[in-house]
Amino acid sequence: MADQPRNLEEEVAAIIAASFEEIDPKAELAQDGNTEQEEKRVIDVDLYRLPNGGILLLPGNAANPLDVHAVESEAPTTDPITQTPTVPLTPVPQKGTSNEPETEIPQPVPERHRRVIPSYVLIPLLLLFVLSAGTLTYLFLLPLTASADVTITPLTRSLHKDVTLTIASGPHTDEVQGRSLAGMSLTKSETVAATGHGHHDARAAAGVITFYNSDSTPLTIPAGVTFTTQNGATIVTDNAVTVQAAVLPEVGSAITPAHVLQAGSIGNIPARTIYTRCCGSVFVTATNNTPFNGGQDARDYTYIQTSDIRNASQDLLTSVTPQVTTALTKQLHAGEGIVTPFCTPRTTSSAEPGAEAPSVTVSVTQTCISVAYLTDSLNQVATSTLAHSANLTNYQQVGIVQVTVNTSTVVQKTARLQVALSGIWAYSFSQQELYHLKTLIKGVSKQRAQALLQSHPGIQEVTVTLKRLDFKDQLPTSPGNIHIIFIVL
Repeated sequence: MADQPRNLEEEVAAIIAASFEEIDPKAELAQDGNTEQEEKRVIDVDLYRLPNGGILLLPGNAANPLDVHAVESEAPTTDPITQTPTVPLTPVPQKGTSNEPETEIPQPVPERHRRVIPSYVLIPLLLLFVLSAGTLTYLFLLPLTASADVTITPLTRSLHKDVTLTIASGPHTDEVQGRSLAGMSLTKSETVAATGHGHHDARAAAGVITFYNSDSTPLTIPAGVTFTTQNGATIVTDNAVTVQAAVLPEVGSAITPAHVLQAGSIGNIPARTIYTRCCGSVFVTATNNTPFNGGQDARDYTYIQTSDIRNASQDLLTSVTPQVTTALTKQLHAGEGIVTPFCTPRTTSSAEPGAEAPSVTVSVTQTCISVAYLTDSLNQVATSTLAHSANLTNYQQVGIVQVTVNTSTVVQKTARLQVALSGIWAYSFSQQELYHLKTLIKGVSKQRAQALLQSHPGIQEVTVTLKRLDFKDQLPTSPGNIHIIFIVL
Protein backbone atom coordinates (compact mmCIF):
# COMPACT_ATOMS: atom_id res chain seq x y z
CA MET A 1 0.00 0.00 0.00
CA ALA A 2 2.95 2.21 0.61
CA ASP A 3 4.04 2.03 -3.01
CA GLN A 4 0.63 2.71 -4.46
CA PRO A 5 0.75 6.51 -4.22
CA ARG A 6 4.22 6.52 -5.68
CA ASN A 7 3.24 4.41 -8.63
CA LEU A 8 0.17 6.45 -9.21
CA GLU A 9 2.20 9.59 -9.23
CA GLU A 10 4.63 8.13 -11.71
CA GLU A 11 1.82 7.04 -13.98
CA VAL A 12 0.25 10.50 -13.92
CA ALA A 13 3.59 12.11 -14.55
CA ALA A 14 4.18 9.83 -17.50
CA ILE A 15 0.84 10.70 -19.00
CA ILE A 16 1.41 14.40 -18.66
CA ALA A 17 4.91 14.14 -20.01
CA ALA A 18 3.68 12.25 -23.01
CA SER A 19 1.10 14.91 -23.77
CA PHE A 20 3.53 17.81 -23.51
CA GLU A 21 6.66 16.29 -24.97
CA GLU A 22 5.90 15.48 -28.60
CA ILE A 23 9.17 16.35 -30.29
CA ASP A 24 10.13 16.16 -33.98
CA PRO A 25 13.59 14.55 -34.10
CA LYS A 26 14.25 15.60 -37.66
CA ALA A 27 13.54 19.23 -36.95
CA GLU A 28 15.80 19.27 -33.99
CA LEU A 29 18.65 17.68 -36.01
CA ALA A 30 18.25 20.19 -38.77
CA GLN A 31 18.36 23.10 -36.35
CA ASP A 32 21.22 21.97 -34.19
CA GLY A 33 23.29 20.26 -36.85
CA ASN A 34 23.90 17.21 -34.62
CA THR A 35 22.26 13.85 -34.40
CA GLU A 36 21.93 13.74 -30.67
CA GLN A 37 18.43 13.79 -29.38
CA GLU A 38 17.61 16.79 -27.15
CA GLU A 39 17.13 16.07 -23.50
CA LYS A 40 13.68 15.64 -22.31
CA ARG A 41 12.00 18.80 -21.02
CA VAL A 42 11.22 19.00 -17.27
CA ILE A 43 7.74 20.21 -16.38
CA ASP A 44 7.04 21.35 -12.88
CA VAL A 45 3.62 20.39 -11.57
CA ASP A 46 1.86 20.85 -8.27
CA LEU A 47 0.15 17.85 -6.76
CA TYR A 48 -2.71 18.22 -4.35
CA ARG A 49 -4.32 15.39 -2.49
CA LEU A 50 -8.08 15.72 -2.26
CA PRO A 51 -10.01 14.78 0.88
CA ASN A 52 -11.73 11.85 -0.86
CA GLY A 53 -8.41 10.31 -1.80
CA GLY A 54 -8.09 11.89 -5.22
CA ILE A 55 -5.11 13.82 -6.57
CA LEU A 56 -5.09 17.11 -8.44
CA LEU A 57 -2.05 17.96 -10.56
CA LEU A 58 -1.42 21.44 -11.90
CA PRO A 59 1.55 22.93 -13.76
CA GLY A 60 3.72 24.89 -11.40
CA ASN A 61 3.25 28.15 -13.32
CA ALA A 62 -0.51 27.77 -13.82
CA ALA A 63 -3.10 29.61 -11.77
CA ASN A 64 -4.65 27.58 -9.04
CA PRO A 65 -8.32 27.21 -9.78
CA LEU A 66 -8.97 27.04 -6.08
CA ASP A 67 -7.31 30.44 -5.60
CA VAL A 68 -9.33 32.07 -8.34
CA HIS A 69 -12.62 31.24 -6.73
CA ALA A 70 -11.38 31.34 -3.19
CA VAL A 71 -13.02 33.42 -0.49
CA GLU A 72 -11.52 34.54 2.77
CA SER A 73 -12.49 31.90 5.31
CA GLU A 74 -11.00 29.28 7.50
CA ALA A 75 -11.16 25.68 6.29
CA PRO A 76 -13.19 23.35 8.45
CA THR A 77 -11.16 20.95 10.49
CA THR A 78 -13.47 18.09 9.42
CA ASP A 79 -14.95 17.14 6.10
CA PRO A 80 -18.56 18.30 5.98
CA ILE A 81 -19.64 15.02 4.26
CA THR A 82 -17.52 12.30 5.79
CA GLN A 83 -16.90 14.14 9.11
CA THR A 84 -13.26 13.10 8.83
CA PRO A 85 -10.30 15.36 9.54
CA THR A 86 -9.17 17.21 6.50
CA VAL A 87 -5.62 17.67 5.37
CA PRO A 88 -4.54 20.88 3.75
CA LEU A 89 -3.64 20.62 0.12
CA THR A 90 0.09 20.51 0.01
CA PRO A 91 2.01 20.18 -3.21
CA VAL A 92 4.05 17.01 -3.35
CA PRO A 93 7.59 17.45 -4.57
CA GLN A 94 8.31 15.50 -7.78
CA LYS A 95 11.61 14.13 -8.84
CA GLY A 96 12.80 15.39 -12.15
CA THR A 97 14.84 13.53 -14.70
CA SER A 98 17.44 16.27 -14.85
CA ASN A 99 20.51 16.44 -12.69
CA GLU A 100 19.46 19.85 -11.20
CA PRO A 101 18.96 19.91 -7.42
CA GLU A 102 15.44 19.72 -6.21
CA THR A 103 13.91 23.02 -4.96
CA GLU A 104 11.09 23.31 -2.50
CA ILE A 105 7.96 24.68 -4.10
CA PRO A 106 6.36 27.40 -1.88
CA GLN A 107 2.86 26.62 -0.65
CA PRO A 108 0.24 29.08 -1.96
CA VAL A 109 -1.20 31.33 0.73
CA PRO A 110 -4.98 31.47 0.53
CA GLU A 111 -6.51 34.97 0.49
CA ARG A 112 -8.99 36.06 3.17
CA HIS A 113 -12.55 36.59 2.14
CA ARG A 114 -13.96 40.16 2.43
CA ARG A 115 -17.70 40.39 2.89
CA VAL A 116 -19.05 43.45 1.05
CA ILE A 117 -22.45 44.90 1.93
CA PRO A 118 -24.21 46.38 -1.10
CA SER A 119 -24.43 50.23 -1.16
CA TYR A 120 -28.16 50.19 -1.90
CA VAL A 121 -28.63 48.80 1.59
CA LEU A 122 -26.19 51.12 3.44
CA ILE A 123 -27.52 54.46 2.12
CA PRO A 124 -31.10 54.05 3.41
CA LEU A 125 -29.77 52.85 6.74
CA LEU A 126 -27.49 55.88 7.01
CA LEU A 127 -30.31 58.28 6.14
CA LEU A 128 -32.57 56.64 8.71
CA PHE A 129 -29.88 56.96 11.38
CA VAL A 130 -29.27 60.65 10.63
CA LEU A 131 -33.01 61.40 10.66
CA SER A 132 -33.50 59.57 13.95
CA ALA A 133 -30.52 61.28 15.56
CA GLY A 134 -31.73 64.72 14.42
CA THR A 135 -35.23 64.07 15.73
CA LEU A 136 -33.96 62.89 19.09
CA THR A 137 -31.61 65.88 19.34
CA TYR A 138 -34.36 68.38 18.50
CA LEU A 139 -36.88 66.80 20.85
CA PHE A 140 -34.72 65.95 23.83
CA LEU A 141 -31.18 67.39 23.68
CA LEU A 142 -31.72 70.94 22.34
CA PRO A 143 -34.35 71.85 24.97
CA LEU A 144 -31.83 70.93 27.65
CA THR A 145 -29.42 73.60 26.33
CA ALA A 146 -32.07 76.34 26.24
CA SER A 147 -31.60 79.34 28.55
CA ALA A 148 -33.14 82.76 29.08
CA ASP A 149 -31.84 86.10 30.39
CA VAL A 150 -34.44 88.20 32.16
CA THR A 151 -33.34 91.82 32.61
CA ILE A 152 -35.37 93.62 35.27
CA THR A 153 -35.35 97.32 36.04
CA PRO A 154 -36.74 97.59 39.57
CA LEU A 155 -38.76 100.50 40.87
CA THR A 156 -36.56 103.20 42.40
CA ARG A 157 -37.14 106.11 44.75
CA SER A 158 -34.99 109.24 44.77
CA LEU A 159 -34.81 111.00 48.13
CA HIS A 160 -33.61 114.55 48.83
CA LYS A 161 -33.46 116.34 52.16
CA ASP A 162 -31.75 119.34 53.76
CA VAL A 163 -30.78 118.79 57.38
CA THR A 164 -28.66 120.32 60.12
CA LEU A 165 -26.31 117.92 61.85
CA THR A 166 -24.48 118.58 65.11
CA ILE A 167 -20.88 117.56 65.68
CA ALA A 168 -20.00 116.18 69.10
CA SER A 169 -17.05 114.40 70.67
CA GLY A 170 -19.47 111.94 72.28
CA PRO A 171 -22.19 111.78 69.64
CA HIS A 172 -25.72 110.45 70.00
CA THR A 173 -27.52 108.56 67.24
CA ASP A 174 -28.18 111.60 65.07
CA GLU A 175 -24.88 113.39 65.76
CA VAL A 176 -21.59 113.30 63.89
CA GLN A 177 -18.39 112.20 65.58
CA GLY A 178 -15.88 115.07 65.85
CA ARG A 179 -13.21 116.77 67.94
CA SER A 180 -12.00 120.29 68.64
CA LEU A 181 -8.84 121.62 67.07
CA ALA A 182 -6.31 123.82 68.81
CA GLY A 183 -6.93 127.54 68.18
CA MET A 184 -4.46 129.38 65.97
CA SER A 185 -3.43 133.10 65.97
CA LEU A 186 -1.40 135.04 63.45
CA THR A 187 -0.53 138.78 63.30
CA LYS A 188 0.39 140.88 60.29
CA SER A 189 1.13 144.62 59.92
CA GLU A 190 1.12 147.07 57.05
CA THR A 191 1.83 150.81 56.70
CA VAL A 192 -0.43 152.69 54.32
CA ALA A 193 -0.59 156.31 53.24
CA ALA A 194 -3.27 158.60 54.66
CA THR A 195 -5.81 159.49 52.03
CA GLY A 196 -7.58 162.37 53.81
CA HIS A 197 -6.89 165.80 52.33
CA GLY A 198 -7.74 169.06 54.19
CA HIS A 199 -7.28 172.89 53.83
CA HIS A 200 -6.85 175.40 56.65
CA ASP A 201 -7.67 179.06 55.97
CA ALA A 202 -5.64 181.73 57.78
CA ARG A 203 -7.03 182.48 61.22
CA ALA A 204 -6.32 185.38 63.65
CA ALA A 205 -5.08 184.71 67.13
CA ALA A 206 -7.02 185.86 70.20
CA GLY A 207 -6.30 186.47 73.85
CA VAL A 208 -7.02 188.65 76.91
CA ILE A 209 -5.72 192.17 77.82
CA THR A 210 -5.51 193.15 81.52
CA PHE A 211 -5.70 196.80 82.60
CA TYR A 212 -4.29 198.05 85.94
CA ASN A 213 -5.36 201.40 87.54
CA SER A 214 -3.20 203.00 90.26
CA ASP A 215 -5.37 206.17 90.49
CA SER A 216 -7.90 206.66 93.24
CA THR A 217 -10.54 207.32 90.63
CA PRO A 218 -12.07 204.56 88.43
CA LEU A 219 -11.37 204.75 84.71
CA THR A 220 -13.52 203.50 81.80
CA ILE A 221 -11.65 202.27 78.75
CA PRO A 222 -13.62 202.01 75.47
CA ALA A 223 -13.47 199.04 73.07
CA GLY A 224 -11.12 199.12 70.16
CA VAL A 225 -8.01 200.09 71.98
CA THR A 226 -5.10 198.85 69.90
CA PHE A 227 -1.65 197.67 70.75
CA THR A 228 1.25 196.89 68.44
CA THR A 229 3.80 194.22 69.14
CA GLN A 230 7.40 194.17 68.14
CA ASN A 231 6.71 191.57 65.37
CA GLY A 232 4.15 193.89 63.83
CA ALA A 233 0.96 192.26 65.14
CA THR A 234 -1.85 194.67 65.98
CA ILE A 235 -4.02 193.74 68.93
CA VAL A 236 -7.48 195.27 69.35
CA THR A 237 -9.68 195.07 72.43
CA ASP A 238 -13.15 193.75 71.83
CA ASN A 239 -15.16 195.34 74.69
CA ALA A 240 -15.21 198.51 76.80
CA VAL A 241 -14.16 197.96 80.39
CA THR A 242 -14.12 200.06 83.66
CA VAL A 243 -11.03 199.73 85.73
CA GLN A 244 -11.73 200.12 89.47
CA ALA A 245 -9.88 202.69 91.51
CA ALA A 246 -6.83 201.61 93.43
CA VAL A 247 -7.17 200.78 97.15
CA LEU A 248 -3.65 201.01 98.36
CA PRO A 249 -1.65 199.03 98.58
CA GLU A 250 -3.73 197.21 95.87
CA VAL A 251 -4.32 198.69 92.45
CA GLY A 252 -7.56 198.37 90.55
CA SER A 253 -7.70 195.93 87.55
CA ALA A 254 -10.01 194.76 84.78
CA ILE A 255 -9.78 192.39 81.76
CA THR A 256 -11.19 192.48 78.26
CA PRO A 257 -10.97 190.07 75.31
CA ALA A 258 -8.86 191.15 72.36
CA HIS A 259 -7.87 189.76 68.97
CA VAL A 260 -5.07 190.20 66.49
CA LEU A 261 -5.96 192.03 63.34
CA GLN A 262 -3.55 190.04 61.14
CA ALA A 263 -4.60 186.47 60.42
CA GLY A 264 -1.99 183.82 60.76
CA SER A 265 0.58 182.64 63.18
CA ILE A 266 1.88 186.20 63.60
CA GLY A 267 -0.72 186.74 66.27
CA ASN A 268 0.40 183.84 68.42
CA ILE A 269 2.32 185.98 70.95
CA PRO A 270 3.61 184.77 74.30
CA ALA A 271 2.52 186.14 77.68
CA ARG A 272 3.59 189.71 78.68
CA THR A 273 4.49 190.58 75.11
CA ILE A 274 2.33 193.69 75.67
CA TYR A 275 3.21 195.85 78.69
CA THR A 276 2.59 199.56 78.17
CA ARG A 277 0.92 202.75 79.46
CA CYS A 278 -2.49 203.11 78.03
CA CYS A 279 -5.37 205.18 77.34
CA GLY A 280 -3.73 208.63 77.87
CA SER A 281 -3.36 208.16 81.62
CA VAL A 282 -0.18 207.80 83.56
CA PHE A 283 -2.04 205.68 86.09
CA VAL A 284 -3.26 202.92 83.63
CA THR A 285 -1.09 200.00 82.39
CA ALA A 286 -2.10 197.31 79.82
CA THR A 287 -0.55 193.81 79.49
CA ASN A 288 -1.33 190.25 78.34
CA ASN A 289 -0.77 187.94 81.23
CA THR A 290 -1.51 184.90 79.00
CA PRO A 291 -0.35 184.09 75.43
CA PHE A 292 -2.41 184.91 72.39
CA ASN A 293 -3.02 181.75 70.34
CA GLY A 294 -5.20 180.36 67.57
CA GLY A 295 -3.42 182.23 64.90
CA GLN A 296 -3.06 179.99 61.88
CA ASP A 297 -1.63 180.41 58.43
CA ALA A 298 -3.54 179.08 55.39
CA ARG A 299 -2.30 175.58 54.35
CA ASP A 300 -3.20 172.16 52.79
CA TYR A 301 -2.61 168.95 54.77
CA THR A 302 -3.34 165.16 54.85
CA TYR A 303 -5.06 163.24 57.57
CA ILE A 304 -6.01 159.64 58.39
CA GLN A 305 -9.42 158.52 57.37
CA THR A 306 -11.40 155.60 58.80
CA SER A 307 -11.37 153.94 55.39
CA ASP A 308 -7.56 153.91 55.43
CA ILE A 309 -7.53 151.71 58.50
CA ARG A 310 -10.50 149.59 57.35
CA ASN A 311 -9.06 148.84 53.90
CA ALA A 312 -5.66 147.96 55.29
CA SER A 313 -7.33 145.67 57.84
CA GLN A 314 -9.32 143.85 55.14
CA ASP A 315 -6.23 143.34 53.01
CA LEU A 316 -4.38 141.92 55.97
CA LEU A 317 -7.28 139.61 56.87
CA THR A 318 -7.45 138.34 53.30
CA SER A 319 -3.82 137.39 53.55
CA VAL A 320 -3.66 136.08 57.10
CA THR A 321 -6.92 134.07 57.28
CA PRO A 322 -5.91 131.38 54.73
CA GLN A 323 -2.64 130.94 56.59
CA VAL A 324 -4.49 130.37 59.86
CA THR A 325 -6.89 127.96 58.14
CA THR A 326 -3.98 126.04 56.65
CA ALA A 327 -2.41 125.77 60.07
CA LEU A 328 -5.69 124.36 61.41
CA THR A 329 -6.01 121.93 58.49
CA LYS A 330 -2.60 120.47 59.29
CA GLN A 331 -4.11 119.15 62.51
CA LEU A 332 -6.55 116.91 60.62
CA HIS A 333 -6.19 113.14 60.61
CA ALA A 334 -6.94 110.81 57.71
CA GLY A 335 -10.67 110.56 57.01
CA GLU A 336 -11.54 113.86 58.69
CA GLY A 337 -13.17 117.03 57.41
CA ILE A 338 -13.01 120.49 58.91
CA VAL A 339 -15.72 122.94 59.82
CA THR A 340 -15.29 126.45 58.48
CA PRO A 341 -13.09 128.12 61.12
CA PHE A 342 -14.63 130.70 63.42
CA CYS A 343 -12.22 133.64 63.43
CA THR A 344 -11.99 136.75 65.61
CA PRO A 345 -9.86 139.57 64.13
CA ARG A 346 -8.36 142.39 66.18
CA THR A 347 -7.14 145.59 64.47
CA THR A 348 -4.87 148.30 65.84
CA SER A 349 -3.44 151.47 64.20
CA SER A 350 -0.68 153.93 64.93
CA ALA A 351 -3.11 156.91 64.81
CA GLU A 352 -6.81 157.48 65.13
CA PRO A 353 -8.99 158.44 62.20
CA GLY A 354 -8.95 162.23 61.56
CA ALA A 355 -5.44 162.69 62.79
CA GLU A 356 -3.25 164.80 60.55
CA ALA A 357 -0.54 162.42 59.34
CA PRO A 358 0.92 161.32 56.01
CA SER A 359 0.54 157.59 56.79
CA VAL A 360 -0.71 155.07 59.31
CA THR A 361 0.49 151.60 60.37
CA VAL A 362 -2.25 149.00 60.74
CA SER A 363 -1.82 145.62 62.50
CA VAL A 364 -4.29 142.70 62.35
CA THR A 365 -4.30 139.65 64.62
CA GLN A 366 -6.51 136.79 63.40
CA THR A 367 -7.47 134.14 65.94
CA CYS A 368 -9.40 131.11 64.61
CA ILE A 369 -10.91 127.97 66.14
CA SER A 370 -12.48 125.01 64.36
CA VAL A 371 -13.76 121.43 64.73
CA ALA A 372 -12.83 118.29 62.81
CA TYR A 373 -15.43 115.61 61.97
CA LEU A 374 -15.21 112.04 60.67
CA THR A 375 -16.46 111.79 57.09
CA ASP A 376 -17.52 108.16 57.60
CA SER A 377 -19.61 109.19 60.58
CA LEU A 378 -21.17 111.98 58.51
CA ASN A 379 -22.08 109.53 55.72
CA GLN A 380 -23.58 107.04 58.16
CA VAL A 381 -25.67 109.66 59.95
CA ALA A 382 -26.73 111.17 56.60
CA THR A 383 -27.78 107.76 55.21
CA SER A 384 -29.71 106.89 58.38
CA THR A 385 -31.38 110.30 58.45
CA LEU A 386 -32.40 110.08 54.80
CA ALA A 387 -33.63 106.49 55.10
CA HIS A 388 -35.81 107.28 58.12
CA SER A 389 -37.33 110.27 56.36
CA ALA A 390 -39.46 107.99 54.13
CA ASN A 391 -41.13 104.57 54.21
CA LEU A 392 -38.61 102.33 52.46
CA THR A 393 -40.00 98.86 53.17
CA ASN A 394 -38.71 96.31 50.63
CA TYR A 395 -36.29 98.92 49.26
CA GLN A 396 -32.53 98.79 49.37
CA GLN A 397 -30.03 101.60 49.03
CA VAL A 398 -28.24 101.82 45.68
CA GLY A 399 -24.78 103.32 45.74
CA ILE A 400 -23.99 105.91 48.40
CA VAL A 401 -25.85 108.92 49.71
CA GLN A 402 -24.52 112.13 48.22
CA VAL A 403 -23.70 114.56 51.05
CA THR A 404 -23.11 118.21 50.19
CA VAL A 405 -21.98 120.48 53.03
CA ASN A 406 -23.47 123.86 52.28
CA THR A 407 -22.32 125.70 55.40
CA SER A 408 -20.56 124.81 58.62
CA THR A 409 -20.35 126.96 61.70
CA VAL A 410 -18.86 126.98 65.17
CA VAL A 411 -20.99 129.04 67.56
CA GLN A 412 -20.32 129.05 71.30
CA LYS A 413 -18.22 125.92 71.02
CA THR A 414 -21.00 124.08 69.14
CA ALA A 415 -20.29 123.00 65.59
CA ARG A 416 -23.07 122.37 63.09
CA LEU A 417 -23.21 121.26 59.47
CA GLN A 418 -25.88 122.43 57.05
CA VAL A 419 -25.98 119.55 54.51
CA ALA A 420 -28.04 118.52 51.49
CA LEU A 421 -28.68 114.78 51.19
CA SER A 422 -29.69 112.82 48.11
CA GLY A 423 -29.81 109.08 47.44
CA ILE A 424 -31.51 106.31 45.46
CA TRP A 425 -33.33 103.30 46.86
CA ALA A 426 -34.36 100.38 44.60
CA TYR A 427 -36.95 97.68 45.20
CA SER A 428 -35.21 94.59 46.56
CA PHE A 429 -36.20 90.98 45.81
CA SER A 430 -35.51 88.16 48.26
CA GLN A 431 -34.24 84.75 47.14
CA GLN A 432 -37.72 83.32 47.63
CA GLU A 433 -39.19 86.03 45.40
CA LEU A 434 -36.59 85.40 42.70
CA TYR A 435 -37.33 81.67 42.72
CA HIS A 436 -41.04 82.44 42.58
CA LEU A 437 -40.47 84.66 39.53
CA LYS A 438 -38.51 81.91 37.76
CA THR A 439 -41.19 79.34 38.57
CA LEU A 440 -43.88 81.75 37.40
CA ILE A 441 -42.42 82.15 33.89
CA LYS A 442 -40.83 78.77 33.23
CA GLY A 443 -42.10 77.06 30.08
CA VAL A 444 -44.24 80.01 28.94
CA SER A 445 -43.78 82.13 25.84
CA LYS A 446 -41.58 85.19 25.80
CA GLN A 447 -44.54 87.58 25.51
CA ARG A 448 -46.41 85.84 28.33
CA ALA A 449 -43.32 85.95 30.56
CA GLN A 450 -42.90 89.68 30.02
CA ALA A 451 -46.57 90.30 30.80
CA LEU A 452 -46.43 88.24 34.00
CA LEU A 453 -43.30 89.99 35.24
CA GLN A 454 -44.47 93.48 34.27
CA SER A 455 -47.51 93.09 36.54
CA HIS A 456 -45.41 91.95 39.49
CA PRO A 457 -44.87 94.50 42.31
CA GLY A 458 -41.54 96.27 42.37
CA ILE A 459 -40.78 95.87 38.65
CA GLN A 460 -40.63 98.95 36.47
CA GLU A 461 -39.45 97.41 33.20
CA VAL A 462 -38.53 93.91 32.03
CA THR A 463 -36.84 92.42 28.96
CA VAL A 464 -36.66 88.68 28.16
CA THR A 465 -33.94 87.28 25.89
CA LEU A 466 -34.20 83.64 24.75
CA LYS A 467 -31.20 81.49 23.88
CA ARG A 468 -32.44 78.37 22.09
CA LEU A 469 -30.97 76.37 19.25
CA ASP A 470 -34.39 74.98 18.32
CA PHE A 471 -35.80 78.52 17.82
CA LYS A 472 -38.86 77.86 19.95
CA ASP A 473 -40.66 80.81 21.56
CA GLN A 474 -40.70 79.22 24.98
CA LEU A 475 -38.71 79.79 28.14
CA PRO A 476 -36.78 76.85 29.62
CA THR A 477 -38.80 74.51 31.79
CA SER A 478 -36.01 74.42 34.37
CA PRO A 479 -35.78 77.47 36.67
CA GLY A 480 -32.04 76.90 36.86
CA ASN A 481 -31.71 77.87 33.18
CA ILE A 482 -33.45 81.21 33.74
CA HIS A 483 -31.04 84.00 34.75
CA ILE A 484 -32.35 87.24 36.27
CA ILE A 485 -30.27 90.40 35.88
CA PHE A 486 -31.06 93.66 37.67
CA ILE A 487 -30.25 97.07 36.18
CA VAL A 488 -30.81 100.24 38.20
CA LEU A 489 -31.11 103.38 36.09
